[in-house]
Amino acid sequence: MIKREEGFTLVELMVTMVIFVMAIAAASTVFTSLLTQFKQQSKVAESNVEGIVGLAVLKQDIESAGYGLFWNPNPLPVNYTESGANPFNLNDAPNKVPRAVASEDNAAFSAPNDIFNGSDYLVVKSMSVARNNASEKWTMIKDPNAYPYASPDNPREWTDVSGVRIPSENLDPTDRVIVFAGATKTVERALVTSGGAFYTTYSSITSDPWQPQDTNEARLIYGINSSTASAPVRPFNRADYYIARPANIPGRCAPNTGILYKATMNHDGAGSFTQLPLLDCVADMQVMYGLDMSTDADKGMGTYTNADGTFVIDFGDPPQGATIAKVQETLADSTLLRSRLNEVRVYILAHEGQMDRNYQYPNPSLTYPRAPDLAAGAGRTFNLAASIGPDYVFYRWKLYTVVAKPMNLR
Repeated sequence: MIKREEGFTLVELMVTMVIFVMAIAAASTVFTSLLTQFKQQSKVAESNVEGIVGLAVLKQDIESAGYGLFWNPNPLPVNYTESGANPFNLNDAPNKVPRAVASEDNAAFSAPNDIFNGSDYLVVKSMSVARNNASEKWTMIKDPNAYPYASPDNPREWTDVSGVRIPSENLDPTDRVIVFAGATKTVERALVTSGGAFYTTYSSITSDPWQPQDTNEARLIYGINSSTASAPVRPFNRADYYIARPANIPGRCAPNTGILYKATMNHDGAGSFTQLPLLDCVADMQVMYGLDMSTDADKGMGTYTNADGTFVIDFGDPPQGATIAKVQETLADSTLLRSRLNEVRVYILAHEGQMDRNYQYPNPSLTYPRAPDLAAGAGRTFNLAASIGPDYVFYRWKLYTVVAKPMNLR
């Protein structure tokens, strides 16, 4: 018998290999495209989560502005130390009642952060902007002989519905606290002091002079920091918000963008700061205020202004008579600011995700409002092409708007 040998010819093998290579190449292209899209969408989702969390912190701090600040200036109970660096001269003088908010419009930053010149700088003062458990707690105390706050529930302890004490809601014995007279209308929230000291420990408030002086008076107790922190040098906590570009900024961020920081001022006498990053890849931040400038201060918000009061929109009906001079006086005076400030708006320009060369952002510049009703001159125009460079088109730019109403001013 003759044995037959069968197989593939060289031509058949070459054709098969070409087809196989083309199929692999097509699959690789699809896989690479899917991987790129997955990576891009993952970075977009990451940016969105950062935005939600970071800007929630900013909004909460603005809403707490004024929380635990003393109001009564006559006589001022204590001289205090604020920021040694004194950024943009936003400190309150040691002989003045502190403002709940302060800001710099079109700030000029030092190199290498001068790429953010024109952005704003915001300061918020309250007890709760610090990053410690004590600053988030408060309670009240009345004369031990006064009903219903008779001892031993004096100061008041926070409990659940069944009457069980909630440790996380109550101050610890070693927490440093400040005490205010003025829970009644006898005086305006006046800071209680002892021998020049404006704070004590929570365990010490049952003794004089921290105790109420009569049965008609209630006193407020606010935590400022714990015993492990530096001794307080000012009767409030302070947080500053600004953009900076650190050396270790994420590589996905566009050129000339930075990080939005919350910087908590330390109680170390020097006014140093501890930074907390809130949002990556930020190009600009703008601040504006909604004010009630009416004479009786009860007609609702009718005036918008930029961060330093140099631009004013009076849309009251009837007009509230707001002028640059009156608005700047309001922003500089803690009492006027407390009675007139109704709203703080913060606009933050950042991009989502990373560079995507398959994406084209449609506008070389962005104009966004400093007021809900954009009028001539009221908008901020940010030139992406000039500030970021020609590659700005490959980023998904997003304008975050934070609208917060301070709830602790009155």
